[in-house]
Amino acid sequence: PGMPRDLPGSFAFLSQGVVLGLRRLGVPAEIESAPDATRDALCYVRTQGTNVVAHGRKISGGAQRRTRWAVLQHGTVIVVRDEARMARIFRTDEAFIRSRVTCLADFGLAPSREQLVEAITEGFREALGPLEAGDPMSRYTPPAPVQGNP
Repeated sequence: PGMPRDLPGSFAFLSQGVVLGLRRLGVPAEIESAPDATRDALCYVRTQGTNVVAHGRKISGGAQRRTRWAVLQHGTVIVVRDEARMARIFRTDEAFIRSRVTCLADFGLAPSREQLVEAITEGFREALGPLEAGDPMSRYTPPAPVQGNP
């Protein structure tokens, strides 16, 4: 209920939870929408669609699958960024990546996985209202990180 039927509108609507969650962590996140203007291989440097940005640089990206009956949106939040690796993989300049992409570490933040999940979950509760009776997110426990990953 209340979700726009158009692609940019539904992206912005569903991304509000991420924006509000990041703000809970102290990141000045906002929604930015731009017409489809680029086809860079590295999706985080594209200036197209609806994105979550902080100080004009992308911090969260997502994708959406739509059917007649449902919308599935998934996304990422960049915690730390390795622009040297990204530059090698995508054959682009590190400075270009730094100019377009930011991360939580750029804001002096290093939340645990649990803190990040909690902030984003609360952001979605604030954006979309309480979940159905029983609110399954109140019982959600994030899985343990895979060995070797923080």
